[in-house]
Amino acid sequence: MVMLDPDSSPRGDRVRIRLLGEAKCTAEPRSGHDLRRLEKIGERMRSISKIDVSATQYAIFSESGFAADLIAEASRRDDVHLLDLDDLYGD
Repeated sequence: MVMLDPDSSPRGDRVRIRLLGEAKCTAEPRSGHDLRRLEKIGERMRSISKIDVSATQYAIFSESGFAADLIAEASRRDDVHLLDLDDLYGD
């Protein structure tokens, strides 16, 4: 999933990506591998001069929770957000 900055337009001269995210409904917890995949996508976007990913946030949604490596990395960073079903639908 890609969310543009509210002041950006896909048809504009410069597109600012506010959020890159991924949602999967799997039995396995999401891990640091999932975050690295999103970061790689962000790096590919960075190589396109029209796209600004300098302030991009990452969101990973999971039905089955998160592995310890991803939880640890997210706790050290302000740009990584982990969301589970309780976050989406409440208790």
